[in-house]
Amino acid sequence: MVWDVVVVGGGGAALSAALAAAGEGAEVLVLSKTTLGLGNSSAVSGGGFSLGLGGFPPEKHKENTLKTGRWVNDPVLVDVLVSEGPEAVLGLTEYGVKLDVGKGLASVAKYAKREVIAGTALTLPLAKAVKERGIAVHEQAMVTELLFASGRCVGVAYLDLSSGRVEEVPARAVVVAAGGAGQLYARTDNPPGTTGDGYALLYRAGATLKDMEFVQFFPLGFADPELPGWFIPLSLADEVPLTNDLGEEFLRKKLPEWGLSSMAGAERYARDRAAQAVAKEIAAGRTVYLHLNRLPEKRWQGTLVADLKRIASSRINLREEPVAVAPTQHFFCGGAAVGPSGETDVPGVFACGEVTAGVHGASRVGGNALTEAVVFGRRAGQAAACDAWKTSPPSSLPSAGLTQERLKRWQEGQSARPAELKRRLKHVAGTHLGVLRTAKGLETAIRDLEDLAARAQDLKAQTPKAIREALEAENLILAGLMVARSALLREESRGNHYREDFPAEGGPAWRCNIRVRRGEDGYPRCEKDRQ
Repeated sequence: MVWDVVVVGGGGAALSAALAAAGEGAEVLVLSKTTLGLGNSSAVSGGGFSLGLGGFPPEKHKENTLKTGRWVNDPVLVDVLVSEGPEAVLGLTEYGVKLDVGKGLASVAKYAKREVIAGTALTLPLAKAVKERGIAVHEQAMVTELLFASGRCVGVAYLDLSSGRVEEVPARAVVVAAGGAGQLYARTDNPPGTTGDGYALLYRAGATLKDMEFVQFFPLGFADPELPGWFIPLSLADEVPLTNDLGEEFLRKKLPEWGLSSMAGAERYARDRAAQAVAKEIAAGRTVYLHLNRLPEKRWQGTLVADLKRIASSRINLREEPVAVAPTQHFFCGGAAVGPSGETDVPGVFACGEVTAGVHGASRVGGNALTEAVVFGRRAGQAAACDAWKTSPPSSLPSAGLTQERLKRWQEGQSARPAELKRRLKHVAGTHLGVLRTAKGLETAIRDLEDLAARAQDLKAQTPKAIREALEAENLILAGLMVARSALLREESRGNHYREDFPAEGGPAWRCNIRVRRGEDGYPRCEKDRQ
């Protein structure tokens, strides 16, 4: 069978795209690496949407998005987000999603079984709606390659993670909505499957990416490396002190200079600056503590903090002592360069969600990720369906040559094991591609990543699990190189990108995007937009 639209992913953007394409009458197949609706960043999000409604003007939503993004957002995409956000989000109720709506926001958090996975109150109803509408779904399907004929994408190849078989699927159009690359870092609140698969798919297909230097870190997570990288709401610091080990409330002192009056405001509009302030304290040799032990008794009953207490219980009793905190990787603002309907510069390929760039610029407003997923998931699904109607089915499907070549090479590999390579990769990223960056560190990261890329050529991977690890390692190395090379080129600090050797935001010449394309040597080639 030739599918009209194949959707790659299983989170909020992918599910929205699948429902929209099917709503246009397309025959849709969803290929999800994980259980549909679970194991993705939408599911473990806070469940909130930023919107211009409830007495909060759309113009203010637009202004905040551009200001937080430090004016390198795509204004066309921001206009779409702001103008279509309220209708798209409120329309989720058609699929059984329950919402609480307030001034400038909507949330599904109250309807999740556990607040630490509040986003499941969005993704699980959408997954149920996908299945109820008869949309085909293959889970445990890791898409490894886009297939082309006469310059157009005509299908995909995927690895069946259960059997280890490579399957080839013909399609008139493809929507890539495979999320970010949080697992590049040891400290991330992203699920294990967020390994840059979408970035790698698009890059290898010849798509242009941009803004890969802008990696958002949530200001607070558990500093203890033995604990999960779960984010801790910065808004809790409005209820209890956040101090360094000298007892100084260093972050609260910065709020007035940022034009903010609360930590909740900083969580929404200044995650970049807050994460940088915390990271600088830690770099100076000071420990940062959140004094959750000072919360009143009623706050521990059936709330997020009770979940945090349970998560941390093997190492610390949060009710009895303050907890050491540090930034944790949260979101990639960069990705595929797309138009307002998710169209990439590769014929037949659309993209939406975290795998794309443009909406957020240099830093993301809290709550804009889910709004983006729904708005642009819907648009990409509709556009892919319309594109499919205009496209004849492929007369034949090319073989998955790249995928088969890699699997053959790994069957005969004699060197490093994939899990070992991933551990080394996380160390490189955490050391040199974190919140605070320097030219020397970035140059070291590029050398180390290129060495890891060479070592990946001789990986030993024979079982389905090892093959998955090998594919993920290669994808993450590629994502790391895109981040490092883009960050080295941007000689200023802007939003999530902070250079200790260029600590100030640059002038008009730096109000630009850094685009990433595949070089002749296979490595990412980065260049600034022409002014």
